[in-house]
Amino acid sequence: MQGRNPLGYADHRPFTGFSDELVYGIKRDGGTAHISEVARGLRCDCRCPACDQVLVAKKGLKQLHHFAHYNKGISCSHVAETNAHIWAKQVLEREKRLTIPPIVAEHGGHTEIVSPAKVYVFAHARLEKRLDTIVPDVVLFTEDGTQLIVEVRVTHACEEAKLTKLRNDGLSSIEIDLRRFRTSTDQTAVEEALLTSAPREWLTNAKQASFDTRLRDWLG
Repeated sequence: MQGRNPLGYADHRPFTGFSDELVYGIKRDGGTAHISEVARGLRCDCRCPACDQVLVAKKGLKQLHHFAHYNKGISCSHVAETNAHIWAKQVLEREKRLTIPPIVAEHGGHTEIVSPAKVYVFAHARLEKRLDTIVPDVVLFTEDGTQLIVEVRVTHACEEAKLTKLRNDGLSSIEIDLRRFRTSTDQTAVEEALLTSAPREWLTNAKQASFDTRLRDWLG
């Protein structure tokens, strides 16, 4: 079996490509399991992180080890994102820290930095299956219960329908762009990119309107 990079992708660089097989499953107790940690076939006792359907562990001699849906009529999209999101949750659960982008107020073409980029410490991370009609990538919680939704971009940007839902519900969310690390095998570099250095921006901020209003009042 070829090695996998920190995002869960098979390292096929010697063969001029890479693969997007599902490499994480959800165990009966709700925890996550990498394909390397489970028994072959249905004995893996895992379900799909994206659609909650039964998985079978494909661990033969010819193909790269991966999970497949037991019901062959089911096919999940965005497997690459599923792998990356579970990996990101594991890193955030372990480190419990993340650099948050600066908060900038805007009114009439004027801008003011309300808060510079800074490192926040969180109590725990959770990989959400569903939040009403949307499925966030990772949700971080502070000690007082404040939530921050983290979207991890490895291929597609956050969908407009999800953005609309986040705005309408007054939720705070950021997107971290890891596209350039999609095939990296340097785990330290990829983790540091997630936590601190990769491009990141606010998708929605629950307090943005109040910051903009305060700037407007200050400008008169």
